[in-house]
Parts: sequence; C-alpha cells; structure tokens
Amino acid sequence: MPWEYGKYNASFTIENNTYSEYSIDFKSKHGVGEVQLQSTCEKMKIHSGFTSLEEQLLILTHPVTGYYYLKNGQIGSYEIWHPQMELYEGKSQKIYFELFENLGFLSREEMNEAHSILMTKEIEFDILMPPRKL
Repeated sequence: MPWEYGKYNASFTIENNTYSEYSIDFKSKHGVGEVQLQSTCEKMKIHSGFTSLEEQLLILTHPVTGYYYLKNGQIGSYEIWHPQMELYEGKSQKIYFELFENLGFLSREEMNEAHSILMTKEIEFDILMPPRKL
C-alpha cells in the first residue's frame, strides 16, 4: 500500500438509502485515478471463484493485517478492523488507475470489467495506527 500524499475529490449522492452516485478522483505521484460507481440495491450474490457467500465475505472483507515497503526498504505493517458488512451489488460507470496501466497489470478497458463491485451503505472501521516496522 503506497502511503503517499495525494489530492482527492469525492462526491456521493444517497437516494432511497442507497448510492445513486459514488465518485472519487485522485492525483498523486503514483498517477491519477477515477472511480464512478452506482448501487444496484441487490444483495450480494456469489461471484465466480467462491463456493459460498460466507467464504466470499471472509476473503473479500475480513479485517486484515497488511504489509508494505517503507521508503528505506524495510517492511511495515498495519491493521484494519470493522464489523461484518451488509453488502450490495454495485456497477461500474468508470474505473481507472493510471498506476495499474503503467505497470501493465490492466488496460483501461479491463479496469471497467471488475470481477465484483460490492458496496455497503455505511461502515465504521478502525485502522490501528501508527503502522509498525517489522
């Protein structure tokens, strides 16, 4: 996870207790990005690669310990905790991460063909800070 400064613009519109607009664009030294989503109001379904909703929920949303490289080459870690999410299907209007394109991970077109987009109406979470050196 790059812990770098960036400028973000966000716009959200909630109608009938769901996102009719979810839009974020950003710019950092890693590049620019844009995410525009809309909720379908449909409860989460099983997506390819998973055998049950429980397995999918655990793998995609379970609180985690993350690892990243510090500027000095050492490895750091951070932890995130949140209660179980109530998830709904979302659909992409536009998804773009310049970093992924520059690294050759995904083309612009592939970014808009997401495996799954899951949204929650709201979530309270804790990021246990500060990140630690390992």
